[in-house]
Amino acid sequence: MQNPRIVTAQLQHIADILALYSQGFYNHGDLGWSEHRLEYCMGSESHRMTVALNAGDEVMGFALMRLDGQEAQLELLAVHQMVRRCGIGSVLLGDMLSIAQRYQLPQFQANVKASNLKAIQFYQSHNFSACQIIPRYYGGKHHALRMVKNLSEGECNTEQRTTNTEHRTPNTEHRTPNTEQHTIQQ
Repeated sequence: MQNPRIVTAQLQHIADILALYSQGFYNHGDLGWSEHRLEYCMGSESHRMTVALNAGDEVMGFALMRLDGQEAQLELLAVHQMVRRCGIGSVLLGDMLSIAQRYQLPQFQANVKASNLKAIQFYQSHNFSACQIIPRYYGGKHHALRMVKNLSEGECNTEQRTTNTEHRTPNTEHRTPNTEQHTIQQ
């Protein structure tokens, strides 16, 4: 595929975003990512959403991030099944990282299923470090692994870093609020 064109997501992209979101990994009804919620994020000062468009202006991927005063949290990142492993995810992540750096945020986080080795390797290839296991994050059953990139230093401090974590079977269902968190120590 040619290099995708990265643009700010617009309302006309929502149907394609929800279709990508539900492909394979997600069921947007279970996680609460509805058309209404995406519209809210698009209009929110605390969120940024971009899409990767092909030459025919079809959505091939998207990324959504939440910003606060101390960090950026990647909420969603998805790429169309037909063009996975073609660099679109890296381009979208790079765009989100650039935005976070423009806001001079010191840290960028992404939560992944603790057993999703491909996702973990993807983030590690972009200099993220595994810093925390969040028990029962997905659907109250499955653990998440918090991947962190310190934008000013490049990775977690050595007391809270690992690249070899026990991985468990994931599920991208609804996040359970108020779950305990465990720091990974080497």
